[in-house]
Formats: sequence, C-alpha cells, structure tokens
Amino acid sequence: MLDSVRVRLTLWYSLVLGFVLVLLAVFTYFLYWRNIEQRTDTGLAELADAFVTTFNAELSDETGPDAVRNAARVAMVEHRFRDTVIAVLDPANNIQQSSLELPRIGPSRERITADLFSSKDFQSLVAEAAARPSVLGDVPGGRDGFRAFARRMPAADQNYTLVVLESLHPQREMMEDIRDTFLWAIPIALLLAGIGGYFLARKSLAPVAAMASQARRMGAENLLGDRSPFGTFHIVDSPRNDARRQRSVASPIDARCRFG
Repeated sequence: MLDSVRVRLTLWYSLVLGFVLVLLAVFTYFLYWRNIEQRTDTGLAELADAFVTTFNAELSDETGPDAVRNAARVAMVEHRFRDTVIAVLDPANNIQQSSLELPRIGPSRERITADLFSSKDFQSLVAEAAARPSVLGDVPGGRDGFRAFARRMPAADQNYTLVVLESLHPQREMMEDIRDTFLWAIPIALLLAGIGGYFLARKSLAPVAAMASQARRMGAENLLGDRSPFGTFHIVDSPRNDARRQRSVASPIDARCRFG
C-alpha cells in the first residue's frame, strides 16, 4: 500500500511540475516571439531613417536625370545587410533602384529574386504607403516571407517610396531552436523530478512504514491459535476473551473446594 502511495505522490508531483513547466515554456516562447517582432519593426524603421539621411546627403551632390537613382544606389551600398532588401519606387510605383541589383555582400541563407516586387502584398503595401507617412506589413516570398516597412521619401520635387524588407527566415530558425530546446528539456526535467520525488516520498513515508511494520509485528504476537472441528482459527485477545478464560480456569477450583 505504501508503495502505491509513493507512486501516486510521485505522479501527482510530476503532473503539477509538468503543468507549470509547460505554462512557463508557452509564456516564454510567445513573449520572446513578441520581443523579436518589436525589435524587427524598430530596426526596419531605424534603417529606413538612416537610409533617407544618407540619400538626401548624396542627392545634394548629384545632378542630371539619374540623380535619384545614383543617390539611392550609394545609400544602399552603405546600408545594405544580408537578408535585407531595399527598394526605391518612383511616383508611378515602378522600381527605381533596388539592392538586388547590387553585388552580394556574402552568402545568403535564401534566394531572393525581383519577383518579390510584383507580388500583390508588396503592391498593396506600396499603395498604402502613398496615403500614410509609414506602414508595416508582411510580404510573402523566400522561405518564410518578409517583414516590410514602407514610407514616403520626397526627392526632386516628387514623392518617392522607400521600402525596406527583412527576411523572417532567421527569426523562424531561432524560434524553432527555442521550441526544440523546450521539447527535450521539459521531459528530462520531469524525469529527474520524478526520480527525486519518488525518493523524497519514500523518505517522508519512512516513519509511517516503520509504524505499520511495528503494528503488524505486535498484532502477530497477540494472536492466539485455537483448534475447532472446522479447523484451526485464531482468536484475537480482547477483554471478553480474557474473562472467559479466567472463568474456565476458576470453575474446577471452585468445584474441588465444595466437594473436597
């Protein structure tokens, strides 16, 4: 019985601990994912502001019909990163210059093509940016899509549109690593906690086990065996049985005193 109590205590302890660990893992996962999204949006906005500053500085030194294109190219060279795409669109929403036209700065984890700019989501983002100072959105493409930031960029007495896109593939890989870590860390923690909980329950119930063993030993010593026509059975000592045995012993003595 005590073994079953130990097992039940261990299972209960493991279930409670597992529930707490799963809740903590889910909360940590979504909190970390939310922080990554916020950092990505903030980074895109800061990169766009830095690009506009460099673009305006370069545009003041450029002349000719290709001044905007050349200034955008120089700004892209200074502010491009791996897995990040920058595009400048003219007032007709045509691509004036994009970082895809520049030589790659290093091996990319995914292949990005100009088809990205012809997607319906990209065009909707650009159209929305024409009516608002800035806009954030998701654009499909690559392995896991892109997070995009678009804003208006006045240049040469016209309103151009700047779009900065960052691949979401590195974020997805990071979140998958975190999820896989939880998937193998939680079972190992439960196994170790279950083993420790079993020995802890065994130690805690040791006095109860000793008392139960002593009670069984005392009960066995107090049992009396008796023979009956139906076999051997045991009579447990009690005050009533003690009185009966005393009367059975005293009866021959009283008879001997009366007739002797």
